[in-house]
Amino acid sequence: MLTYYHPLDVVPGGVQPVIHVSQGDTNTRIAFELIARTGNFFLQGSTGVVVQGRRSDGRKVSAPAYVNGSRVYVTLTADLTETAGKGHYEVSLTKSGKTLGTGNFILMVEKRP
Repeated sequence: MLTYYHPLDVVPGGVQPVIHVSQGDTNTRIAFELIARTGNFFLQGSTGVVVQGRRSDGRKVSAPAYVNGSRVYVTLTADLTETAGKGHYEVSLTKSGKTLGTGNFILMVEKRP
Protein backbone atom coordinates (compact mmCIF):
# COMPACT_ATOMS: atom_id res chain seq x y z
CA MET A 1 0.00 0.00 0.00
CA LEU A 2 1.31 3.44 -0.98
CA THR A 3 1.42 5.93 1.92
CA TYR A 4 1.65 9.73 1.68
CA TYR A 5 3.03 11.46 4.82
CA HIS A 6 1.90 14.99 5.74
CA PRO A 7 1.82 17.15 8.89
CA LEU A 8 -1.65 18.16 10.09
CA ASP A 9 -2.11 21.11 12.47
CA VAL A 10 -4.92 20.43 14.97
CA VAL A 11 -5.01 24.05 16.18
CA PRO A 12 -7.59 26.27 14.40
CA GLY A 13 -6.08 28.55 11.77
CA GLY A 14 -3.27 26.18 10.79
CA VAL A 15 -2.17 25.61 7.22
CA GLN A 16 -4.20 22.95 5.40
CA PRO A 17 -2.07 20.42 3.53
CA VAL A 18 -2.96 19.92 -0.14
CA ILE A 19 -2.61 16.30 -1.21
CA HIS A 20 -2.47 15.41 -4.90
CA VAL A 21 -3.80 12.02 -5.98
CA SER A 22 -5.10 10.54 -9.21
CA GLN A 23 -8.71 9.86 -10.04
CA GLY A 24 -9.63 6.32 -9.03
CA ASP A 25 -6.65 5.88 -6.68
CA THR A 26 -7.31 3.24 -4.06
CA ASN A 27 -4.89 1.01 -2.16
CA THR A 28 -3.40 4.29 -0.92
CA ARG A 29 -3.45 5.92 2.48
CA ILE A 30 -2.48 9.25 3.98
CA ALA A 31 -0.55 9.34 7.25
CA PHE A 32 -1.01 12.65 9.04
CA GLU A 33 1.56 13.52 11.69
CA LEU A 34 -0.52 15.50 14.18
CA ILE A 35 1.05 18.75 15.36
CA ALA A 36 -0.20 21.55 17.61
CA ARG A 37 2.28 24.37 16.94
CA THR A 38 4.13 23.46 20.14
CA GLY A 39 5.17 20.02 18.98
CA ASN A 40 3.65 16.63 18.29
CA PHE A 41 0.09 15.96 19.40
CA PHE A 42 0.28 12.48 20.94
CA LEU A 43 -2.93 10.54 21.53
CA GLN A 44 -3.34 7.72 24.00
CA GLY A 45 -5.83 4.95 24.51
CA SER A 46 -9.17 4.79 22.79
CA THR A 47 -9.08 7.96 20.71
CA GLY A 48 -11.55 7.89 17.85
CA VAL A 49 -11.20 9.58 14.50
CA VAL A 50 -13.77 10.65 11.93
CA VAL A 51 -12.87 11.92 8.45
CA GLN A 52 -15.59 13.61 6.44
CA GLY A 53 -16.04 16.36 3.91
CA ARG A 54 -17.22 17.28 0.43
CA ARG A 55 -15.89 16.21 -2.94
CA SER A 56 -15.58 18.71 -5.78
CA ASP A 57 -19.09 17.78 -6.98
CA GLY A 58 -20.55 18.75 -3.57
CA ARG A 59 -21.31 15.21 -2.42
CA LYS A 60 -20.68 14.52 1.29
CA VAL A 61 -18.34 11.57 1.87
CA SER A 62 -16.42 9.99 4.72
CA ALA A 63 -13.29 7.87 4.86
CA PRO A 64 -12.06 5.06 7.10
CA ALA A 65 -9.29 6.15 9.48
CA TYR A 66 -7.48 5.08 12.62
CA VAL A 67 -5.10 6.60 15.18
CA ASN A 68 -1.67 5.27 16.11
CA GLY A 69 0.32 7.46 18.52
CA SER A 70 0.71 10.90 16.95
CA ARG A 71 -0.45 9.77 13.49
CA VAL A 72 -3.84 9.43 11.86
CA TYR A 73 -4.04 7.04 8.91
CA VAL A 74 -6.75 7.74 6.33
CA THR A 75 -7.49 5.15 3.64
CA LEU A 76 -8.41 6.53 0.23
CA THR A 77 -11.58 4.96 -1.12
CA ALA A 78 -13.17 5.04 -4.56
CA ASP A 79 -15.74 7.43 -3.03
CA LEU A 80 -13.02 10.01 -2.27
CA THR A 81 -11.17 9.75 -5.60
CA GLU A 82 -14.07 9.14 -7.99
CA THR A 83 -14.54 12.79 -9.00
CA ALA A 84 -11.68 14.98 -10.26
CA GLY A 85 -11.22 18.35 -8.56
CA LYS A 86 -10.68 19.86 -5.12
CA GLY A 87 -12.35 18.30 -2.08
CA HIS A 88 -12.33 19.74 1.44
CA TYR A 89 -12.11 17.35 4.41
CA GLU A 90 -11.90 17.47 8.19
CA VAL A 91 -10.23 15.05 10.59
CA SER A 92 -11.99 15.05 14.00
CA LEU A 93 -10.33 13.42 17.01
CA THR A 94 -12.71 12.30 19.75
CA LYS A 95 -12.53 10.64 23.14
CA SER A 96 -15.44 9.83 25.45
CA GLY A 97 -17.80 11.81 23.22
CA LYS A 98 -15.70 14.99 23.34
CA THR A 99 -13.75 16.52 20.46
CA LEU A 100 -10.02 16.74 21.24
CA GLY A 101 -9.09 18.58 18.07
CA THR A 102 -9.72 18.90 14.36
CA GLY A 103 -7.58 19.46 11.31
CA ASN A 104 -8.51 20.19 7.72
CA PHE A 105 -6.94 19.07 4.47
CA ILE A 106 -7.57 19.46 0.76
CA LEU A 107 -7.57 16.47 -1.57
CA MET A 108 -6.76 17.48 -5.17
CA VAL A 109 -7.88 14.65 -7.41
CA GLU A 110 -6.19 14.81 -10.81
CA LYS A 111 -8.28 13.75 -13.79
CA ARG A 112 -7.56 10.25 -15.07
CA PRO A 113 -5.59 10.50 -18.37
